[in-house]
Amino acid sequence: MKNQLSLITLSACALLFSSALPAQPDSKVIVNVPFDFTVMNEQFAAGAYTVTTNLTQSTIVIRGEDQRPMTALTFAASPSKGDDRAKLIFHRYGDRYILSQVWDGESGRELLVSKLERELAKNNEHPKVVALVASQRKHQ
Repeated sequence: MKNQLSLITLSACALLFSSALPAQPDSKVIVNVPFDFTVMNEQFAAGAYTVTTNLTQSTIVIRGEDQRPMTALTFAASPSKGDDRAKLIFHRYGDRYILSQVWDGESGRELLVSKLERELAKNNEHPKVVALVASQRKHQ
C-alpha cells in the first residue's frame, strides 16, 4: 500500500512538472526529395515533403503530397559547426536512401537506425552522406 501511494504521488508530481514546462514550438522544413527514400522501413516516393519536428515529444512527422503522414521517434543530433541551414540528411547505400537526420537551421534531430539500415550496413561499406537543403523553414 505504501509503495502504491508513493507511486501515485510520484506520478502526480511528474504530471504537474511536465505541464508547467513551456511548450516548445514545432518547426517545419519543406524539401523536394529527388529520389525514393526510406524512413524506419517505410518507403517514400520522390517528391515534395514537409517534415515537422516536435521537440516536446521527440518526434518528426513526414507528410508527402500523396502519402499518409508518418511519425518517427528521434533524439538530439550533434551540431555541425558553421552550418545553420535547414536540411535533411540521408545515408546512401548503393541506390537506397535512408533518412538519417532533420535540421531546422537551429537544431537537429536524428532518427533511430532501422533494421533495414543495419542490414544494408552489414553488406556494404560506410554509407555516403547526402544532404538536401530545404526550400523553406518555419516555426509554428
